[in-house]
Amino acid sequence: MPVVTDAAPGLVATEAANGFAQPALRASAPLLRAKSRYQGIAAAAIGNSHHFAAVWPDIEPFAAPGFIALAMANGRQRMVVWGGNRKLLGTSPMAFACPRPGRLPLVWDQASSVMAQGEILLAAQRGDMLPEGVGLDADGRPTTNPHAVLGGGSIAFMIEIIGSAHRRPFRFRGSFARISRRPNVEGGADRDPD
Repeated sequence: MPVVTDAAPGLVATEAANGFAQPALRASAPLLRAKSRYQGIAAAAIGNSHHFAAVWPDIEPFAAPGFIALAMANGRQRMVVWGGNRKLLGTSPMAFACPRPGRLPLVWDQASSVMAQGEILLAAQRGDMLPEGVGLDADGRPTTNPHAVLGGGSIAFMIEIIGSAHRRPFRFRGSFARISRRPNVEGGADRDPD
């Protein structure tokens, strides 16, 4: 059972007791919303949790009543960087959700790995091979064997972006999404922010 603590005027600290992150966030939400209304900004720090998974379902409910939500998680070393042969980075998901008056919230969710570790675990259980480029074995060689990736190997690094894709199609240029400094020039925005 998560233990929620009012740690500071703008901080909620929640001990997840080695439980899933989602119940800890749900337990933190009422105090987090109250602090945000009062302070204008607040943060929740959830400790000793696991399996954050896709982030958008957990933060979209904050945007519906008008909050801007940003969520990040750290993790153990599971990924190799481009050109590397050993684990260096965690998969570290990030997401944000922004309200849009009269419309569904804008939700953005990203993972840093080519494939989620949960998908690799499922492939191993089913006896399926992985697509090429997903992982390396313990010696740093490319492999399609999920057991080799899970047994001391690593997951390849890539940014996966899910931008409200569960709501409507999203347009990408090539194989990446672009974050623009000048959206009116580069993306066809309605007005110049300057």
